[in-house]
Amino acid sequence: MEFLETRSQFFREWWLNISLKEGLILVILAFALAGLFFFLLTLWKRARKLKEIKVKDAYQAEIDQVLFGFVFGQDGAEEELKKFSISGKSNLYKKVLIKSLISLHSNFTGSSTDKLEEFYVSSGLVSYSLHKLQSKKWTEVVEGIRDLAALNYQPAYDSIKQVKFSKNDLVQQEKLIARIRLRGLSELSEFRNSKAYFNDWTQSNILFSVKRFKVKNLENLQDLLDSSNESVALLVIRLIFYFRNSAQLLAIDDFEQRTGSEKLLSEINFLKRNSTIKAYSSYDRN
Repeated sequence: MEFLETRSQFFREWWLNISLKEGLILVILAFALAGLFFFLLTLWKRARKLKEIKVKDAYQAEIDQVLFGFVFGQDGAEEELKKFSISGKSNLYKKVLIKSLISLHSNFTGSSTDKLEEFYVSSGLVSYSLHKLQSKKWTEVVEGIRDLAALNYQPAYDSIKQVKFSKNDLVQQEKLIARIRLRGLSELSEFRNSKAYFNDWTQSNILFSVKRFKVKNLENLQDLLDSSNESVALLVIRLIFYFRNSAQLLAIDDFEQRTGSEKLLSEINFLKRNSTIKAYSSYDRN
């Protein structure tokens, strides 16, 4: 302790005894060293990023060949799969591969999408995504949920539903979107009388997912208009105007007469005006 006190006393006396000029030089030197440090750090990050891009490009070239052979190869999917293994592959490789699968899956239809889903399962990539659901990092959990839903892995439904992070709105949003993707709009029934609030951002993401994944309309969707949860009713109104089912649109007219919610009435009026404008625009073009 005496040694530390002596050193502390020494530095205090030294600092008090240096001239203003020397002090300024020291401050400038400190700023220069800090600037040099951040400059070198930026260069290192840049070099690392460029290296990662090169690695990704190399992975992508290999992955394109693998997936093309699996989907369109003459040897058949099973034979092509025997030539490939994710064993020993890095997490970056797996991420690039899953991203490619999702991209192709969203652009293909029919048997091609079935093959991509088969590859996702048979290659073992699905285990990688399922493992993410157990992560303590919410970003990895969201990534896993998105992967499983986008590639239509139905057995993941229960695992996704059991994901925690109850205080993280983004995780809860992704859970709902995934459940709708896997099981359809009937999943909304669970929230009919709940206190969960679906803000506009969440609703826009749900609507986007419904369009992207071509989620089918729910036959009795209009029954959810009378939900005690106003945000659910609002989402249902938007979905009905998206699907434009005649019976459901008539139910909107009936609901408009009995609801006392200004917010819901305002949304209905807005969507009706928007629909009219689109109809006239279509008529003019014809």
